[in-house]
Amino acid sequence: MPNLELGSWELVDFDGATFDWRDQDGYQAAFAALAAHMLLTRLAVEGQVMRVFVYHALKQALPQLEIIDVEQEVSGLRMIKSEVDIAAMQAAIDLSERALHHVLATVAIGQSEKQIESVLILALFAEGADDLAFVSIVAAGENSAHPKPMLAPTIRSNPETRCFFALAVLL
Repeated sequence: MPNLELGSWELVDFDGATFDWRDQDGYQAAFAALAAHMLLTRLAVEGQVMRVFVYHALKQALPQLEIIDVEQEVSGLRMIKSEVDIAAMQAAIDLSERALHHVLATVAIGQSEKQIESVLILALFAEGADDLAFVSIVAAGENSAHPKPMLAPTIRSNPETRCFFALAVLL
């Protein structure tokens, strides 16, 4: 793992061996150390998440390694939610809705997408969000028809403007 991610592992009290690298040294030595530590022959991975360089580094360090994509199986497990999971998702929805209602009540003619986004972000944190799950999207007018609109400080709302909001929070 990149050296800068070691702190994250300490937060979860990980008790296994870790092999880190720094950009200036490259990652090959870390993967070679992993190969010496664990004689892996098969490895299950999430194919849509695994970085291409990790795949190549593993194959270089362990040429006989069979890498198996278990994306479907893992995705199926993610569909299973406990009552605690559902309650947390509902709390995030409720928080997001309160923030969005606040924003909709304050949008004024002539505001830019960037200005509206700023109000949205402040409202999300004021309602209790710990972080944003992804960058919030506020799009107005023609920009709202794009699947991934770019915030435009020059697009201004007017009485006929339609706005699109995409947001997610972490509690």
